[in-house]
Amino acid sequence: KMPKKFISETSTAGHKEIIGETMAKLVLHKNGFNPYSRFLDKEAIDLIVRNNKNGKVTYNEIQIKYSKKYLDPTENYWFGIQQSTFKPRHYFYFMFICEDENKILIIPSLTIQDMLKKLKPTIQKGKELGKWNVIIDKQESDYFLITSKGYDNIKITHYLNNFGVLK
Repeated sequence: KMPKKFISETSTAGHKEIIGETMAKLVLHKNGFNPYSRFLDKEAIDLIVRNNKNGKVTYNEIQIKYSKKYLDPTENYWFGIQQSTFKPRHYFYFMFICEDENKILIIPSLTIQDMLKKLKPTIQKGKELGKWNVIIDKQESDYFLITSKGYDNIKITHYLNNFGVLK
């Protein structure tokens, strides 16, 4: 379980990616992993988790996405995925941290690719050129991935605290 409220209610501090990565490291450690950080963030890999199963070593790459409800407790969680660095592959996962709900969703990048094809999210123009905006919406006890269009949604509740996929 994730510790509540890493940021004060009135904080307007930037660098939410650092906050999300720190939260991810703590939660991964608590779940039996030893996460490693990268030196430069050039390939959209925030953390690496090393596994040793019966002498066979494997590595999982993780992209951390963090969001909280800044103004309204009923608003959704918004996340951006850069087209230029999104390279889906085996052993590459997205970890979506929804701070206010105290929830983490861990979704394989190949699955994210399939979801983006189905949802056809709008590509941001201007300053955030080449960025998909995806939204995690909570409806009662279920979570859905939606786009700003809101036409389609994909149920993603089964990815909640999906730490087993990283082993």
